[in-house]
Amino acid sequence: MALRTTVVGSWWPYPEEETALARLHAGGLSDEHGRDLLDRCAARAIAEQRDFGFAEWTGGEYFADRFVLHLAKTLTGVTIDVPPEDDEFDYDDLGHLHVDGDITAPNGLGYLEAYLRESKLPGGVRKAAVVSPFEILVTADPGAVQERMPELLAIVNRELRGLAEAGCPHTSSSTPRSSEAW
Repeated sequence: MALRTTVVGSWWPYPEEETALARLHAGGLSDEHGRDLLDRCAARAIAEQRDFGFAEWTGGEYFADRFVLHLAKTLTGVTIDVPPEDDEFDYDDLGHLHVDGDITAPNGLGYLEAYLRESKLPGGVRKAAVVSPFEILVTADPGAVQERMPELLAIVNRELRGLAEAGCPHTSSSTPRSSEAW
């Protein structure tokens, strides 16, 4: 009997790519060099997951900077008022977001863009992982998260619909089990 095996989203970091990925996430690479780097990392992650025998695989989420910290860069209506720790260990080290306006993601959260790029790589991806509405503001005050839930749901819904329209047959999302997680 075959066992369906997959990875939810991110794949392990490649030490030899860490410096280049840090430059990319700090805005220090051109669009072309950034795409080449992301494609190289994603192609390697896809190949490794396929070699492991996974039934489905991702591109490793190398477009995402340090867990969910990339999300603030995609949003309007938030300010980072406490920066993240250099070596974050848990949620307390991820800094803090202050909600100061309507929350939108005018260019999406990055998952659709990654899927469009990674689905064209050798072995391609047939799935995408998208954060839950809770994770978008995981470092904000819980009351702000609850208050902004309609906006957060709309952002995730738009990302998921974009993936469906792009032909992505499988998506997954992780949701904390309770407000204790954030």
